Amino acid sequence: MGYLTWPAKVRLFLALVIFGSASVLGQITETSLRGTVADGSGNVIVASAVVAQNEATAQIVTTTTNDSGEFVFPSLPSGSYTIYVRVPGFK
Repeated sequence: MGYLTWPAKVRLFLALVIFGSASVLGQITETSLRGTVADGSGNVIVASAVVAQNEATAQIVTTTTNDSGEFVFPSLPSGSYTIYVRVPGFK
């Protein structure tokens, strides 16, 4: 039977951890973003437009808050974003 010696097992383990981690990290290209929109008193704002603008590419993605004031961007390219909320009548 082909058993590995202890030093060989350690080297194999380290190789799997190092190369496995690098391949996993290299594949993260998207993320999600979620939150709640509320006014200064803490009251949630429903049906407001939430805009996420990628700071590097200027790409804009829009969603709308639900009945609980929550919004979700389920799949955004990884990066830094500026978030805007548009509510008619609010300043």
